[in-house]
Amino acid sequence: IFADMVGYTRWLETDQVYAMKLVAEARKVIAAEAEEYGGIVHRQFGDGFLVSFASTVDAVRCALATQDKLSGGNPPALRIGIDMGDVVMSGDDIHAPAVNVAARLQSLEPYAAPGTVVVSENVWRQIRNQGEFEIEHVGREFLKNVTEPAEIFVVKFRPSYDLGDSPQMQPGSS
Repeated sequence: IFADMVGYTRWLETDQVYAMKLVAEARKVIAAEAEEYGGIVHRQFGDGFLVSFASTVDAVRCALATQDKLSGGNPPALRIGIDMGDVVMSGDDIHAPAVNVAARLQSLEPYAAPGTVVVSENVWRQIRNQGEFEIEHVGREFLKNVTEPAEIFVVKFRPSYDLGDSPQMQPGSS
């Protein structure tokens, strides 16, 4: 997950103390949700946050839960991008093309509006059969410094989805 606060630079220019309060609120929510869903917060870049997960589904759940907690029209609002792939660990930090793609996805207008979760095709392939998500394919775009175009998807929780709504497996079925 790469998450970025919307309007941070504007807040810094007008009220630095308020901007720092917004960052602290975002950090608190992201850290709590990452812990809830098994993620590790690796870095914070001013108003940007990098979080990794062992599970793609849990990464999306965390992103959506974070957006839900920060929704309501009041700052801080986030844009979140998610990609998946192998990473290289360097101390507590991670490096990978997936990190760069996630960062590009969260800034990709018009899809990455405040409060959205934008995911790559790699992520879509892992979550497409999860009944709890609504997924909209919004286009194919070239991302900055990425050689191949990316299929772009926006993800939301399915309204009023309950795990009890999912079809039950019958004995002997697979």
